[in-house]
Amino acid sequence: GMGRIRNIVQDLKGFSRTDDGDQVPSDIRRLLERSLGLVRTELRYHAHVDARLERAPPVLCSPGRISQVFMHVLNWLIHQQPETSAERFFEVSCEHDGDWVVVTFSDSGPEMGEDTLSMVWDPLMTGETPDGARTGLGLAVVRDIVRRHEGEVEITQREGGGTSVVVRLPALGPAPQTRFVRVESAPPEEGP
Repeated sequence: GMGRIRNIVQDLKGFSRTDDGDQVPSDIRRLLERSLGLVRTELRYHAHVDARLERAPPVLCSPGRISQVFMHVLNWLIHQQPETSAERFFEVSCEHDGDWVVVTFSDSGPEMGEDTLSMVWDPLMTGETPDGARTGLGLAVVRDIVRRHEGEVEITQREGGGTSVVVRLPALGPAPQTRFVRVESAPPEEGP
């Protein structure tokens, strides 16, 4: 019990630093693990979760802001179909794809209509999720934060039902290799 409390407090401390504007090289996989840890209890009652988090290069970002993105996306997906469903699945993945670190959130929930999908980024969206929660502002914040980090975010319908949210953030390249050059020392000058 104490170990779980310690982990929750650590996750909250990392998430609470959203005012920190400094961008630092960050491990997106670790930020995603923290976000999943914070919503684990709620996810447990709504769906099975399959997380596949691969190693990826660091991303230059504000860790608190990117954690906020992950939390908003997870909460939005949870509330698209709030009732408990033993058949509902969430898939979360993190992978390296060329110049990008790609985080994908997918669920097996119901399909959104095209009208809803076209308005999903509108902060003044009048639509509500089935449990009455409003979702527009959270996704508008997501898009704004991702754009400020020179990334991309998109929401699509999955074939056969469900929704996918894909967040792409620019990866920092591997550190340049240090090259050593042998410098011959000059022979000492001879004095007069």
